[in-house]
Amino acid sequence: QTGIYSNAASANKIRQELAEEGLATKVVKAYMDEHLVYRVQVGPYQEKDQINEAQSKLAARGIHGVLRKSEDKLA
Repeated sequence: QTGIYSNAASANKIRQELAEEGLATKVVKAYMDEHLVYRVQVGPYQEKDQINEAQSKLAARGIHGVLRKSEDKLA
């Protein structure tokens, strides 16, 4: 996850910028303290080298996101 935004336009702008750099991206709606927010997520990636490459691209932009396992992998 690279960030949380209060409006869809901001989240979609970042998602598009990251997608243009070759990163698999999506915007996910969520609620935090009863407020709708938009999370920009990168991935999923299956291989460690893919994760490392994505993290390097994000770090070059000054983004140090949260790495988490995919929901479907936890089941």
